[in-house]
Amino acid sequence: ALSPTSKPLTANEDASDEEKREIGRAIGDEGDRLSGNDTPVFYQGAVEAYREAQRHDPLNPKWPGKLALALAHVHHPIKNNKSDEITEWIRKGRALEPELSLFYQAEARLALAEAKFEAVKNALASAQQTDPTAMENLLIGAELSLAMNDPIAAKLALDEAVSRDVTNLRAAYLTSLVDLQNRAGARSRTKAMEIIRQNPLHASSYFVIAENLRSDGDLG
Repeated sequence: ALSPTSKPLTANEDASDEEKREIGRAIGDEGDRLSGNDTPVFYQGAVEAYREAQRHDPLNPKWPGKLALALAHVHHPIKNNKSDEITEWIRKGRALEPELSLFYQAEARLALAEAKFEAVKNALASAQQTDPTAMENLLIGAELSLAMNDPIAAKLALDEAVSRDVTNLRAAYLTSLVDLQNRAGARSRTKAMEIIRQNPLHASSYFVIAENLRSDGDLG
């Protein structure tokens, strides 16, 4: 079973370059699955998987991009002093592919952590231009709207995200937050409980349930 501490595959020293690239892709796929669980411990597992993928497949620019993005998820970039590391991975990736959307997405998340909303908008616009269909763009847009107290815009972005992938836990969690803000308590609680059933480690969803109970007067 997949776990946040799963040990990634490694190539032996005699493996060909193509075999190493294939192993790198397999490890990167594991990182994607771990990221999909949307909790810090799984994002940390994804960070390690992407590091290993990059080691096996060093000329593939998406591994530095995904690594930077996962770091931005697993740590608050400012409070945990990860900004420099994230920026360095973006720099390394751009040396391979300057216009990859992942780099703009990571920059948007850095700016979001600093509440630099105009910088988020600029980075997000570039991310959308380089990859108009990326789910991460919708999620960042929704989080920006929530941070700017605009739940209507957040809901529009999340409705589109959910229409693309009903299994995306990040989209489901953000939707539960929007419902919480809109006082749709029953719907918010139901969504949070569905997330917990899929990932019992999703602590943020327990917070949503607690806030709903507090709003209902069930907590002291």
